Amino acid sequence: MSNDVGYLLRQVGEVVRENNATNARGCSFKTQVERKNRIFRFFRRLWGLGFKIAGPKSLGGRHVRAVLNDMAANGYSSSELQSVASDMRTFCRWIGKDGIVGSTANLVSEPDKIRRQYVSEDDKSWTSQGVDPDKIIEQAFEESERIGVQLNLCRHFGLRVKESMLLKPHIADQQHFLAVNWGTKGGRERVVPFASGDQGERQRKVIEHAKSLVTLPNASTIPQGVSLVKWRAKFYYVMQKIGVGREHGFTVHGLRHEYANDEYEKKTGFSTGLRGGNPDAVSRDADYLARQEIAEALGHTRVQIVSMYAGKGPDGRKSGEGKKPALNWMNLGTLKVKLEP
Repeated sequence: MSNDVGYLLRQVGEVVRENNATNARGCSFKTQVERKNRIFRFFRRLWGLGFKIAGPKSLGGRHVRAVLNDMAANGYSSSELQSVASDMRTFCRWIGKDGIVGSTANLVSEPDKIRRQYVSEDDKSWTSQGVDPDKIIEQAFEESERIGVQLNLCRHFGLRVKESMLLKPHIADQQHFLAVNWGTKGGRERVVPFASGDQGERQRKVIEHAKSLVTLPNASTIPQGVSLVKWRAKFYYVMQKIGVGREHGFTVHGLRHEYANDEYEKKTGFSTGLRGGNPDAVSRDADYLARQEIAEALGHTRVQIVSMYAGKGPDGRKSGEGKKPALNWMNLGTLKVKLEP
């Protein structure tokens, strides 16, 4: 038995089945599946490295270090290494060995390989690539009115593609804000405020257009009777047809970057450093408040993540480090908006 990897994986499977859903702490089903798969891959790799442990409870810190160093040596990304380290901390907690997986940076011989890059050096928005969003979205409308609307939801509200597809516009429109309660990453619901001035008018036109396409009050922007899987396939087929994709130098995700950089300028009065602005021209407090509101609108829990969209803050800091969230109305975004399904 001790020389049978199948026996080990069956024991691992029992631990996962007993804990993955019951101790998920709000994780989505997708997250649970991804975590399960990474845990199984970890133990297969561990076995392949010659560590033929008798069972899950024989797992030690040296085993985690061995696997992560092997993955780093084979070119795995820092995000994948971080995910595996996090999953193994969780797994060790399940088997009563909490604490054996230490700081992620101490798990590999070359810490730089496991440190994620949280500051973007390039503006990934469409305009920075010399692309006119209006023209591209107009082409999308020619292919499909619904896809055009979904792109506008991404552009003017900072939605992810899946969020724009599953949004229920009649229910989501709460007059002063848009409730984003469907298709969110990790199930984290939020609100996106309607802006004032011209941007607010554009947002209102987009949501009203979306509502005009949806006949049932509780329906999403996907046509009735079409599954999310099939609609995603059509969506990305159209994207390829109109020249949107990595091979063309810009992706749909760039519309979230567009939103973040535009919002930063509106809130502070200054362009981001990525767009040629001087980060030090903005006070730390103003910079932090703007980034906090943008992070909430984008559906992120950490202000620091905004640096991935808008670059560095004053004094070259990854804005948000070492600061507590200020109290402001955008903290409503952390609350679940109770809506009818």
